[in-house]
Amino acid sequence: MLVATEIGLRSDHVELGVSHALRIPVVVNFFCMYDVSADGRRFLVAVPREQHSSSSLTLVQNWKTLLQKNR
Repeated sequence: MLVATEIGLRSDHVELGVSHALRIPVVVNFFCMYDVSADGRRFLVAVPREQHSSSSLTLVQNWKTLLQKNR
């Protein structure tokens, strides 16, 4: 899980505030699978896939030939 912590910059030190879990599951492997926007307000996160997916993919081969047949 990702955790957010408030950070305050002082003239001579960094102050850490309260930390809280963001409740965003993160894919764990050898690479960093998330990034934070420059303003620190948004995250781009790779999340685990669902075990069962209802979405499908249709591959159409020779689509140019099919278009010519329908003219």
